[in-house]
Amino acid sequence: MNQTIPETYTNGYDLKSNRVITKKDFIILCNLLTTEFNNYYSTNIYKLQHEPITEGGIVFKNFTGDVYKTMRIYIAQFGKYGWINPGVMDENHHAMMDEVHRRGWFTPAQRAGEWKDNNDILCDKGVKMSTYLKSFRGAPVWTLHELKIFEKCFTALRAG
Repeated sequence: MNQTIPETYTNGYDLKSNRVITKKDFIILCNLLTTEFNNYYSTNIYKLQHEPITEGGIVFKNFTGDVYKTMRIYIAQFGKYGWINPGVMDENHHAMMDEVHRRGWFTPAQRAGEWKDNNDILCDKGVKMSTYLKSFRGAPVWTLHELKIFEKCFTALRAG
């Protein structure tokens, strides 16, 4: 008997920026999320970082193998997020690191260092952002509490 593995593939909520959001702010958001997820689950395994995808997003990096969980963030100001890693992706949407290095592109971890103190604007004040939730290949499905963690961190960032 084949057992279906639960997945998430659905619209999330919409957000509106109360202030300008910079690359530096996005790194702060990822760090806040990492802390909040680790606190909630009483662990230290969670690591959330910006995702190397055109529309922007935050991806869970604590899983091994092909497990994949993300919140995509579609910013109405398309184009400001840019590719973190414009490299070649394999069929599972993982960066093919040998190709990334051959072409001299940055990995998400390297780009995180670039973004850490970078005040380039990703999103102007008053811009709508739509979210999309994904969890595939054995990643835990999104829970209401996890969405509340994201809301708490987005609110803290926007108030910042």
